[in-house]
Amino acid sequence: MKYESEWYADEALSKWNEVDDLFEEEKQQQKEIIEAELDKLGITQPYQRDIAMKKVDEAPEHVKSNWQLEKEQRIKLSLLS
Repeated sequence: MKYESEWYADEALSKWNEVDDLFEEEKQQQKEIIEAELDKLGITQPYQRDIAMKKVDEAPEHVKSNWQLEKEQRIKLSLLS
């Protein structure tokens, strides 16, 4: 990073916690895309649609947990240095 402001964080990491909301926004966008594709393919059975939606819910959880670790183990620790 070139500028201190790029890494600046208060102790609550409020600036970095704003990224968390982006995960939810992306998940909603993915759901809309998948629902449109399911409609286009004529897949109307609730159990089939539920399986697809469940996969969308599960996918970002790994990324979110990695992001939480990144905040706690790298960004927060950099404040102490």
